[in-house]
Amino acid sequence: MSLLQCTPAAPTFLSYFHVLLIAASYVLCLYVFVPKDVRSLPRSSPLQIKSRMKAVSVTTFFIVFIYFPLTFCSRSDEKLGGVSPRIFTSYLYLTFLPPTPLPLFHTMLLFLGPLSNLILSASQLLKTASPTRGWKLRQALHHVLVEEHNMPDTIDLRKWSIDSLRNLVIAPFTEELIYRSSLIPYLLQLGYKPVHVVFVAPVFFGFAHVHHAYNQIKQGHRMKEVLLVTAFQFTYTSLFGAYATYACLVWGDVLGVVFIHSFCNFMGLPSFTFMQRGDRVYEKRWIVMVAFVVGLVGFISLFWVFEMK
Repeated sequence: MSLLQCTPAAPTFLSYFHVLLIAASYVLCLYVFVPKDVRSLPRSSPLQIKSRMKAVSVTTFFIVFIYFPLTFCSRSDEKLGGVSPRIFTSYLYLTFLPPTPLPLFHTMLLFLGPLSNLILSASQLLKTASPTRGWKLRQALHHVLVEEHNMPDTIDLRKWSIDSLRNLVIAPFTEELIYRSSLIPYLLQLGYKPVHVVFVAPVFFGFAHVHHAYNQIKQGHRMKEVLLVTAFQFTYTSLFGAYATYACLVWGDVLGVVFIHSFCNFMGLPSFTFMQRGDRVYEKRWIVMVAFVVGLVGFISLFWVFEMK
């Protein structure tokens, strides 16, 4: 089953309108639903984070369960706004299908270097003359992940920090439902081939992060600095968006892509501090470098295995 098999016909203009509106809604809601006095607070402020999470959550719910059914899932032979249960059910099925581990496995190959760095860092803790000496590897790894990299150590979301909740749950879930689950069907409806969708959809995702430049300018940052940061942010978010779109089209697994997004948010951009003398993993740095190369080669090679249907 695929959305291509049950995509209703729609005028080109309307489809482009829906694409632009859905893409913009994720950013606009931050200015419409978040009060101005709250927006003026630092982005790390818990009050602003909570307000932004509420805004994007409400907007995502509206797009997925109300706007999308009344536009994409409307059939031309029914009344305007009529919803086809078959199409909407298919959409929900594809969106909330239990995730497959393949997308996450593929992504973890790309992070084989950083992952090996974490494991080696934990193993080195066992050899130091400190309270960690005598620990088991599992205990050392827990210490590295939780104490040094701020990974939540419980599945109870109520006990998570507001930053972890935003970065590992709310942002991945809402962004994937908007920019993958809701946007891709319209692009396919417009006649874009899947390989073209991989390059078109991420542009909207990348631009969704450009609005941070406005806040940086208001805070007094130099224009050159803002442009460089914005260009870098647009580039890496677009690259991630391209891969997330590819994964969504290959496996038809939106929740799997949510896990990818959460994993990448936790790992962040690769760090090469292990190359610095004095780092805990410095003596084993060659292992990490080999893992970087092997992981990158494996990640790229599997693109020829996991082809878009």
